[in-house]
Amino acid sequence: MQGFSEDDITEIYQRAYKYAIQENIEKDFEREIRRRDNLKALEEDVDDKVSKIKPAHFEESIKYARRSISDANINKY
Repeated sequence: MQGFSEDDITEIYQRAYKYAIQENIEKDFEREIRRRDNLKALEEDVDDKVSKIKPAHFEESIKYARRSISDANINKY
């Protein structure tokens, strides 16, 4: 992650974390719809685990990352 400041990297991590949370909320929403439509799904669905932050979350986060320090400033120091 050359060229990114500590704050830039923190932002990337925070965004990846938010993507994981969003994914988890979407899965919970879909699970609730299935349960509402099919009472038997209550018995079948036991996957209530929270999603982990995956490489895909970081890849998505890095797409929108921006460097706050220019190459000129990096070369200066």
